[in-house]
Amino acid sequence: MAIVIEYNPKKFIKEINKYEKKRMRFVSYKTIESLAFKVSTDVNKQFSKSGFFIDPVHLTKISTVFKTFTGNNKAEADIFPIDDESKGNAPIKYLYPVIGGGSSLVYQTRFVKWLQANNYMNKNQYPFANKANPIIKTTGANNRVLSTVYANVQRALRATDARTVKYNAQGENIQDQRVFAMKTRFPKKAKKKSNRYAPGIYRVSLQKGSTYKTFIQPLFTYGKRPSVKPKAVTFFDLVKKSSDKNVGKIFIREFEKNEARFRN
Repeated sequence: MAIVIEYNPKKFIKEINKYEKKRMRFVSYKTIESLAFKVSTDVNKQFSKSGFFIDPVHLTKISTVFKTFTGNNKAEADIFPIDDESKGNAPIKYLYPVIGGGSSLVYQTRFVKWLQANNYMNKNQYPFANKANPIIKTTGANNRVLSTVYANVQRALRATDARTVKYNAQGENIQDQRVFAMKTRFPKKAKKKSNRYAPGIYRVSLQKGSTYKTFIQPLFTYGKRPSVKPKAVTFFDLVKKSSDKNVGKIFIREFEKNEARFRN
C-alpha cells in the first residue's frame, strides 16, 4: 500500500536556464523531502479526525511514514503505513481492507495466525470475541478487545494442553482455569445439533458452591472470516490530495530559501 511520489528535476531545470543546475537540483531534493513530511503529516491528521475511524488506536494515528531517495537528478518519496510487525499488528496490513482499495476481507491478526499455526483453529475460520462474557475486557467506543485478553487466552490454551492447570482450578483471570478450543461442533454424541456447542474457545468454570461440578462458557466462537465496509476515500486519494495541494507551494518556498542563502 506504498504510494510513490516522483518527479525528475531536469524538467524544472530546462525551464529555468538562468539558474545553476546544481542549485536547482538541491531545491528539488529539499522539495521532495519537505513534501514527504507534509503528506505523511496530513494523512495522519486525517486518520486522527473524529469519525474517520471508530476509536483508532494511537499507532493508527501516527502510522503513515515515508522514505526519500534523492540523487542522480531524481527525487522520490515512498509514503506508506508502518509495515513493522515486530511489536504487534502492522498498520499496513490491518488498514488495507478499509482504505487500501483492494480486498475488504478483515486482516488476519497475529492472534488469528497463532491459533491457526498451533492447530486451535482451521484456516477458513475466524474468532469472534464473546463480549457478553465479563472476562472479555474491552475498551473504546467500538468495544475493542484488550490485547491482554488475547495474550491470556494463548497462555491458558498452552497451560491446559500441558496439563499444568488443575481440573477444579479457580481464579478471576482467564489463564487461572482450563481453556480449550474446538474446531467443530461438540459433543459429537449429542444427537441434536441444538444440543451441541458451536466451534470456538471455551473456559471451564466450577459451579457455585461445588468443588467438582463444572460448566463451560465461550470466550470466542468461530465463524467465517468477515469483510469490512471500505471507505470511499483510499490511501492513494489522501496522499494525492495533499501532494497536489502542497508540491507547488513547497517548491517555491525551498527555491526562495535557497536564493536568500546565496544572496547573504
